[in-house]
Amino acid sequence: MRTKPALTASDVQKMVAACKSEATKNKWNVSIAVVDDAGCLLYLERLDGAGPVTAEVATQKAVTSAARAARRSSGRIASRSGPRS
Repeated sequence: MRTKPALTASDVQKMVAACKSEATKNKWNVSIAVVDDAGCLLYLERLDGAGPVTAEVATQKAVTSAARAARRSSGRIASRSGPRS
């Protein structure tokens, strides 16, 4: 039983398609990384022309983003629960 929202394979595919489209439109040679809310890698692709290091950079940026989002959401939860003793 699912107790929290989670990315599905279909969600990831849609996100990656949008990223590839934007990268192609702007002629960006990049890597695309998608992680879940825990920072676990769900998808990684290095587009043609992207340097080898871009795969690691994209992955670390995605992990950092997930960690920041988790801190923001836990802060909202804490602020709603009232004062702590």
